[in-house]
Amino acid sequence: TNTYKPNVNGVVRSVSTFREALIRMGHLVFVFAQEAPQDYEEPEQFIFRYPGVNIPMFNYSLSLPSSSFVNKLLPSLKLDVIHSNHPVLLGDAAIKKAKELDLPLVFTFHTRYVEYADGYAAYVPHSKAFVEGIVVDGLVKYLNRCQHIVTPSDSIKQTLEDYGGITERITTIPTGIDLDPFRQADGQA
Repeated sequence: TNTYKPNVNGVVRSVSTFREALIRMGHLVFVFAQEAPQDYEEPEQFIFRYPGVNIPMFNYSLSLPSSSFVNKLLPSLKLDVIHSNHPVLLGDAAIKKAKELDLPLVFTFHTRYVEYADGYAAYVPHSKAFVEGIVVDGLVKYLNRCQHIVTPSDSIKQTLEDYGGITERITTIPTGIDLDPFRQADGQA
């Protein structure tokens, strides 16, 4: 994943929620994520960090999809599957590692990337339609390299059909909600 704790966003919530559920079911789950701030104390086991470049205006570390440590570590983990949460950067690393280790690649399609085309277009001298075309083409190529795709909702699943006619190898699994914080909430506060 290109984004994990200490960041807070929907992808982090999804990865964390599914990781916790899989661990409760007896699975061993490793997370490979972006570099964390130096003062961040990792509260979880088996979180491995790729080097990154800090982008201060977003308070975010942009992952560099190359790590000699990860290259040495991965074969020893005896993985059953590689699960990617992004189609670029660490998503590219996931494709490469799945191929090297002859493992299936699963991808969770979290984001309606085309809806961000206006934002992307601000950084390149091309129209929104041109940028949308590049985004869709890249996504479809990535999705076609995955053995299975998970979507958090049926509307996101429909997006895959709209983007590239992808109708098979897809399972909708809604992101769960941890109810404990709500049960322990202080109504006064």
